[in-house]
Amino acid sequence: MFLRSTRKKILNNCYNNDYLFIGTRPKILNNKDLLFGDVLFSNSNTFSSKLIKRYTEGSYSHSAIYIGDNSIMDINKNGGLRVIGLQEFVNESNYTVVTRVPILPKRKVKMQSYVNELKKKNYEYNKKGAFLSFFKEFYTLSKRTYFKKSNVLLKSFLIKDFEKNEKKLNYSMYKTYFCSQLVMDIYAQSGYYTREYQNPEKWTPNGLVREGFFRFLGYMNKYNDLSKIAKTDYFLFGHPELLTKEGQNYHDKVRNDFFNKVAIMLKDTEYNKIKEGISQKHNKSLGSNS
Repeated sequence: MFLRSTRKKILNNCYNNDYLFIGTRPKILNNKDLLFGDVLFSNSNTFSSKLIKRYTEGSYSHSAIYIGDNSIMDINKNGGLRVIGLQEFVNESNYTVVTRVPILPKRKVKMQSYVNELKKKNYEYNKKGAFLSFFKEFYTLSKRTYFKKSNVLLKSFLIKDFEKNEKKLNYSMYKTYFCSQLVMDIYAQSGYYTREYQNPEKWTPNGLVREGFFRFLGYMNKYNDLSKIAKTDYFLFGHPELLTKEGQNYHDKVRNDFFNKVAIMLKDTEYNKIKEGISQKHNKSLGSNS
């Protein structure tokens, strides 16, 4: 408990340095900060999550949508479509990113109506769609100058023009979803994004983040601190892929200096605590001997 409390103090103190961030410093949110329609992205360390993060070049492996009353809606490979408590969802991962777009009142009504319809149905996880989304997204992002294009897995396949048949797709006939497809389809059904240009089936969680569909609000995790946030988190230090080589090098230096500083502080704290414990034992043994 001591180390966890001390880690929280150290991290929160370090994150108060303005020079680390582009724009507003990230903050820890609670359930009162969320509004209906907020989109959540989570970072986990399971095997499948690591694969997703690696091959989609990002920090997130899952997404969900906040539907009010401290509840979220998502879909996973084990249980299909589900509605669970916000805190339960947050506790499942290392940390959660909360994002938002302003929703017009009439769009919100449509979104709530569609969410209520989904609650009545048993949608299964779209395994095939989740797998193909890597390739569909890669085809789109390969046109972007900032994309690394270093995915050996994706480049080893013949990338076809997945977009040319999008207008013919009828999404209402499907009884399956994967996580980011569910989020985008809810927004498409409300009229916020059009299927013609933003095919819900072609985006992974990291793709939604990179394309800037949703605006960053802050973080949530079960420890209510920032200590679990990945060093490469997309929102933590701005968007380095948009910088020049010189800017990227300076960005990397600032980020590495920051985490080195945190590591030294934590190491010193743990060392001092152990040292203090040894000293207390030594004093007790001296007292008993006398």
